[in-house]
Amino acid sequence: MEIKQNRFLKGIAVLLSVLLVISLMGCGQKTDAKTTGAKAVSEDVKRMPDEMTKVNLGLPSNKNMSYLPFFVALKKGYFQKHNLNVNQSVVQGGVLVLRGLQSGDFQIISSLPESVITGASEGANVKLIGTLDIQSMYSIYVAKDIHDPKELKGKVAASMVPGNGTDIQLQY
Repeated sequence: MEIKQNRFLKGIAVLLSVLLVISLMGCGQKTDAKTTGAKAVSEDVKRMPDEMTKVNLGLPSNKNMSYLPFFVALKKGYFQKHNLNVNQSVVQGGVLVLRGLQSGDFQIISSLPESVITGASEGANVKLIGTLDIQSMYSIYVAKDIHDPKELKGKVAASMVPGNGTDIQLQY
């Protein structure tokens, strides 16, 4: 029963992710003033950009099912249809992809929220605008003699990149 519920929740997360990506496609649109008749009423009209807008997307992995909406949109040409030239790059870990966002190498990234929260707390000028997952993708594995997270205090552990989301979760 729990497996079916997890699959259902992951399906909902993927659907919401697709909707997020589609809604983000409108971010590059221009607004023009338009006048009508003798009243000369000004009205904002959204329209597609005249030229392709280049967007660099940074991902910390290309093997994560959470990024499926990005892969589908790229493969199906959804971004191009809206004059967005999206270039996807994969770097190793959320800390590095966050640095790419800060340096201007990427205009949008996907990373674990812990990396972004830590970066913002250290002065990074970034905003968390959405999520592709409803829960952490990672688990912590321990020796058989550990039965409670409190028993990990003072123990030695290994994680990936220091400050990365998995490292932060392990420290917590």
